[in-house]
Parts: sequence; structure tokens; C-alpha cells
Amino acid sequence: MANYAFVRLGGSTVELIEWKVPEQSQHLANNSDWSGRHLAISVKDLDATMERPSQVPGLRLMRPSGKTFVYARTRWGLYLQLMAPQ
Repeated sequence: MANYAFVRLGGSTVELIEWKVPEQSQHLANNSDWSGRHLAISVKDLDATMERPSQVPGLRLMRPSGKTFVYARTRWGLYLQLMAPQ
């Protein structure tokens, strides 16, 4: 069984999938681990972009002090990195 979402990004579509099968591993890899992963997205206004995700149940937001990016960890362990333009 899978939960999924399609996210429109400009002219592209990103598919996010959360799989649930009996034999799956429940270990959540960190970004720095072998098999670690994240999806980075550049946004025009980081503060305005954060308004919606801050209201999503189960989404953990992490904003390092003084940084121009935010990590959002989904309930299934995927890290999304939202970045302000450099």
C-alpha cells in the first residue's frame, strides 16, 4: 500500500510516495548516512513559503540559526530542504 502526493513546481511535477509493506525496514537514515537522501527546492521567499508547511500535521521543521534554508522532515522520514536564493 502507498500514500502519495503530487507537488507542482513551476512546470514540473514531483511525486512523493510513502510505501507500507510488511517486510519493509523502519530504519530512518540521516542525510549523512549511506542511502540518506533529501529533496532541495529553491523558493523566492523562505518566510512566506514556511507559512503553509508549519500547519501540516506530522511535518517537523528545522531551521538552523542564521541559515537561509529550512529542513522539513516528513512523517515517513524524507527530508525536504527549502532554500532562499543565494
